[in-house]
Amino acid sequence: MSVSIEYFCIFKLGTYQCRKGNYEIILCPNGNSNINWNGNKWAMSCDFRGNDLSNALVPAPLCGPQCEKTPGCTHFAWTTYLGGTCWMKQGPISKDNAFSVDDHSAVCGVL
Repeated sequence: MSVSIEYFCIFKLGTYQCRKGNYEIILCPNGNSNINWNGNKWAMSCDFRGNDLSNALVPAPLCGPQCEKTPGCTHFAWTTYLGGTCWMKQGPISKDNAFSVDDHSAVCGVL
């Protein structure tokens, strides 16, 4: 007789966590395999979880420069929220921390 134990995932404290039964916690993959960086420090249709430093209402092409002039900003994400919001983010980061989103106008990047 075999027993099948299903996994379920939740978003908690900036990471996705999966639980197998009542015992094992597993960090799920961050889902960045679909992000095409094209040799750049920015990409389309991606975001970074948490670590928000500040935000500004600017067009997408100005989000990277806005992050560069914001003390402590190490990476950024731009969304269409409120007509265009740049989310400056802080802390250690790499492109591997980005995750794909369905919004094709979204942008994320690292400095």
